[in-house]
Amino acid sequence: MDENFLELSFWTHRINESFLQYKSAIVVFVPKIMAAIVILIAGLLLAKLARFIGVKIGLLILRIVTSIEDRLRVKSTFSIEKIAAFIGAVFYWLTCFYFAFLALKIMNMPGVTSWFAKLIAITPSLFSAIIIIFLGFLFGSIAKQIIFNSFADKTDFDPYFLGQSLRFAIISVFIILGVGQTGIDISILTNFISIVLASIFGAAALGFGIGSKDHVTNLIASHNVRRNYKIGESITIKDIKGTITDITKTDIVIETDAGSYVIPAKLLNEHISFKGA
Repeated sequence: MDENFLELSFWTHRINESFLQYKSAIVVFVPKIMAAIVILIAGLLLAKLARFIGVKIGLLILRIVTSIEDRLRVKSTFSIEKIAAFIGAVFYWLTCFYFAFLALKIMNMPGVTSWFAKLIAITPSLFSAIIIIFLGFLFGSIAKQIIFNSFADKTDFDPYFLGQSLRFAIISVFIILGVGQTGIDISILTNFISIVLASIFGAAALGFGIGSKDHVTNLIASHNVRRNYKIGESITIKDIKGTITDITKTDIVIETDAGSYVIPAKLLNEHISFKGA
């Protein structure tokens, strides 16, 4: 009986010790949980405010960009509302991550806290990278529209190819700058993009040289035509006989009884022409 009593006393003592330990842990841990919950609630409220501020900042920046586009008479393909919403979302999640880190730090969770600390440490670099890459897409879109508008009426050039090539080049440069902000080794990416850009612009230069040969020839010929012919004079070239009504940078316009002819200026150098009635 004494042995049973001693064993019962032992287990009763152990249960009491465990209860006291749990009670102490709860007394210590509950305030931390409450504080963490308060911080999370405050973080969510401030995150919504940060998103609102981010959207306003995004709209302000895009209004400035829009005014620049209006002066340049170009229009980017970006949606102002979507970009502003994206900037607001970045502000929102950055705020949420920061307050989640504070809550975990209060609850004394070293493993998770250290991971969040590393994430928050690189957050400014990530944010800078996102902004730089975004600006690259924005400036690339504007540059593409400028090129397209400048060469839209040129038959010797492909404005879409030139615009897209310039856009790709600008975006590539900004991506390299943005990724470089994060401290990642981008030597392989830089070499790859350099090879791609060299190939694109090499092909463009070759195509430009081949395609612009006739254009340059007509420019030079038009200069000679202006010295030898005047608007209103009669001219006969090959089977065409009429009156010169216009001399452009590359062509000569001849009005005949059958209608108007637009003749490349180089033909007047390559063929015998007769001036006079």
